[in-house]
Amino acid sequence: MTGSQKTEQGTVLNIVQTIQALNFASNAVSGRAGVTATLNDAMEHYINGGGLHRFPGFFTIMNGGGTYDGIQYSQLKGADWQPVFGPIVVAADWVAKNTIFAAKSISNRMVVVAIAGTNFDSIPDWLKQDAMVKKTQMVPFPIDPSKPISEQEIGNAPIDFDKIYFTGATAEGVHSLLNMRDDKGRNIKDYLSANASKDDTLVFTGHSLGGALSPGLAMQLYGPGQMDRGDWKDVLVQPSAGASPGTDRFADEFHVSFPPTPTGLTKTEDPEGDFMYWNVNYANTQDVVPHAWNRLRATHGHGSFPSSFAPEPDITPEGVIETIWGYFGGAAKYAFEEAVDAAIRRGEGERLYKNLKLAEFTPKKWQTSDKNENLVDLPLYTATDPAASSDVILPMIEATHIKQYSIHFSVHIPKLPKIV
Repeated sequence: MTGSQKTEQGTVLNIVQTIQALNFASNAVSGRAGVTATLNDAMEHYINGGGLHRFPGFFTIMNGGGTYDGIQYSQLKGADWQPVFGPIVVAADWVAKNTIFAAKSISNRMVVVAIAGTNFDSIPDWLKQDAMVKKTQMVPFPIDPSKPISEQEIGNAPIDFDKIYFTGATAEGVHSLLNMRDDKGRNIKDYLSANASKDDTLVFTGHSLGGALSPGLAMQLYGPGQMDRGDWKDVLVQPSAGASPGTDRFADEFHVSFPPTPTGLTKTEDPEGDFMYWNVNYANTQDVVPHAWNRLRATHGHGSFPSSFAPEPDITPEGVIETIWGYFGGAAKYAFEEAVDAAIRRGEGERLYKNLKLAEFTPKKWQTSDKNENLVDLPLYTATDPAASSDVILPMIEATHIKQYSIHFSVHIPKLPKIV
């Protein structure tokens, strides 16, 4: 296991892996049906324990490096993490739209704000927060949480290239997060303002949609002209699998406020040098999402699929294309090209946006994991035996956008029972 250490209590995650575990935990109710109150109850049971199945709770299991449902889990670094804000879930159309919580470790002197990623069952996520990237939908930084995002979009006004702009997608998500309040009436800004400490480091983290919203929220709260970062020992960001949160000026200004900063992990903690920097977007080279919105054309064509997995042919057969998931023909080719071309059109031909700095990795093996976290080989689609059905698309998204990150970080977390 990359970067883990053995103790008398079992395997202990390093601090980057620990934050990634919190990142993944924010997605516990993704795909679960229910209204806001029901999903909040489910998320509360996941984080703190309880419910009909008497689920022990994420922190109980992970602080102890315990076993649940027959699977042994690694221990969070410090083993003293506790929720301090939330969790809060907002639902739309019977599925989770946004989720946020914050947790603190006294031993690590750290507060982590974890933001959920894309809910594949959530139409608002897909159609609004992920796909609101047209030029007319851009929103100037900082957003006004008191006004609907639709009233803040630039519309047909000319772009001022001296200004910072969120994508409409990021602005919509950040707006939602800032208007989510706990049972004490606090939003995340209220909590952080009241609990800042020069002895503690603050970290924002999220995966997928959360990989854009975590740097977006960090900029909104601690970017140029916002709250004083000096109230904390440091303010850092650890996004993964995120698309571009804003324009090229956004990316540039983000890295002025949040420059790539060494994590300081030792060779024992990070033997392969996988986790060297904060404030970079961890990105699987075979994942479509972090290619959005300015590198989507690189998701297919010569060299997009590692030759170590499938040697490139001298000539690619007619009607077959090379993609980052292997070679596709027939309906698979059509579905892939249609999805990528639609994403390029939404991103205005890739002329507006720029990715944050990336910490890219390529899977060591073409694998995914099953429900018991066992490694499983993925189908290998070659030039002579290409994928032909569009049914391969969703399994490949799940493997490259979710499972391969869990494998790369060597982080696995317990799942919430179906009924809580």
